[in-house]
Amino acid sequence: MLMRREGRRGQPVSVLYQGDDSALALGRDLARVYDSPLLVLVAGEDPAAQSEREAAARSWLADSGTPGVAERISARTPESLGRILAEVDAGLVVVDQRAAGGRRLDLDALAEQTRASIVVLGIG
Repeated sequence: MLMRREGRRGQPVSVLYQGDDSALALGRDLARVYDSPLLVLVAGEDPAAQSEREAAARSWLADSGTPGVAERISARTPESLGRILAEVDAGLVVVDQRAAGGRRLDLDALAEQTRASIVVLGIG
């Protein structure tokens, strides 16, 4: 599901990575389509798990030959994630609700906090 599209070519495609490689693959494909850099944002509350996911994302990028950057973020709310997306000037963000470990992101609140388009996996 695409919530809206206001971005422009060249703006980063961001993936809110929570451990599911399908979100990374979709982010890679969208970055290619929009001729944009790929930025993998590794969220999480547990620093050890977040570190593992960051390493997994970097490994996936390297193994797949995908140019991109993975970095940990401390966003715990849609508001803080929206601020981060604004800082990186994200045009599009991929969110995988299936990988949220039972804790789904409030997409309406995120849409209010960012100008980035939101692509959602795992609706329903």
